[in-house]
Amino acid sequence: MAARNDSTKYCVEPFSGKNFSLYKRRVEVVFALKELEKYLETEADETKAAEIKDAQKAYAILLTLLDDTILATVATESSGCQIWTSLKQKYLKVSVVSQILVRKKLATLKKSRDCSMQQHLNELLAIVNKLRLSGAEVKYMDVVIYLLMSLPGDYDVIKSTVENQPNETLLFGLCYAKTFEC
Repeated sequence: MAARNDSTKYCVEPFSGKNFSLYKRRVEVVFALKELEKYLETEADETKAAEIKDAQKAYAILLTLLDDTILATVATESSGCQIWTSLKQKYLKVSVVSQILVRKKLATLKKSRDCSMQQHLNELLAIVNKLRLSGAEVKYMDVVIYLLMSLPGDYDVIKSTVENQPNETLLFGLCYAKTFEC
């Protein structure tokens, strides 16, 4: 196993209670790179000095990744695992509610007549990005479906054409247009 460089710095904003899904992903990556990810999910084996030392590092790192208001809410937790479990229990629920609200907004989005197609696409993609930031996985085909659902009857011919395209052709066209990352 390669030696770890524990002095490596990572830029993660301290968690303030907003956007836990994004924060969670960043923290998990940092802990994985430091080979400490197991201490987010399990306690150290009290009989192994190396595990106790690594668990203490994980705890210290996690404390530095919380702002003061959040830190105060987990002050009674004595390990990284306990803090992480507490944060997930509280903030993943908020994330799920946020995803539901954003999905509802996406599903009810309608292109207005006075809005250009580019403006409409920008609005749709902004909502998709909010959904992704809340931790949801949004596939390209989902975006196409939301777009088609949002178009008024004036676009029925285009909608019909797109709906009858083979998936490969449709995805290639989207990637070629660079509207979406592929």
